[in-house]
Amino acid sequence: MIILGVDPGLDTTGIAIVEGNKNKFKIKYLEEIKTKRKEVLGERLKNIFISLEKIIKEYQPSLLVLEKLYSHYKHPLTSSLLGHARGVIVCLATLWKLKIVEFASTQVKKAITSRGSASKDQVKRMVEYLSGVNNIGSQHLADALALVITYLHTQR
Repeated sequence: MIILGVDPGLDTTGIAIVEGNKNKFKIKYLEEIKTKRKEVLGERLKNIFISLEKIIKEYQPSLLVLEKLYSHYKHPLTSSLLGHARGVIVCLATLWKLKIVEFASTQVKKAITSRGSASKDQVKRMVEYLSGVNNIGSQHLADALALVITYLHTQR
């Protein structure tokens, strides 16, 4: 099964394509989609759409794994902007008939580190360990891969 994990963001979207099953997985693609802050919102969303669609065409995943939208009361604009990016991603997944699975951030942390309150750094280090990648790069890539690993762990 080929799985697409996406850590949505308006500035940086982490993308992980993994081929795997209940027992093992192989990373096929691990990159970021970056947009320019000086561009208008519509252009940034179009960039995410076009870039992600190219990846979907090439790797033909059957499943998209996303983190459930979380809104912190101190940062309502952040969740609104994240919602725009996430909406484009869900729309694209629907157009390509991908099954969509969502996990809360605490579910991902618990699946990866056994602690729902783990720090981002702890999650990143454990994702590196589980995937065999020494330095995964950004937190966005670690989060995208963590989503896929969480999905695979829940299938056991």
